[in-house]
Amino acid sequence: MKKEFFVNNRKKYFNKINDNSITILSSGTTYKKSADELYDYEVDKNFYYLTGINQAEVVLCLVKKNGKCDEYLFIEKNDPILVKWVGAKLEIEEAQELS
Repeated sequence: MKKEFFVNNRKKYFNKINDNSITILSSGTTYKKSADELYDYEVDKNFYYLTGINQAEVVLCLVKKNGKCDEYLFIEKNDPILVKWVGAKLEIEEAQELS
């Protein structure tokens, strides 16, 4: 899906919430199945609807204060060692382009 789709979803959401409010959504987390194996990850559907990001351990914070709407995305930096074993996570710039 295109970035505009998710931007419009956030605009619609901001239009529905009360002024002076905050929304915090997590994409979800992964759970260990064994020492080195994880259960299949499934992103939180509300988080995905607003961001289009399908990655664990990401948090979206939406703030509507005095009619002004602000969006904050908290995303982990890539660990060079983990990248070799499990692959790279989204960089901040990639997340901005996607969402």
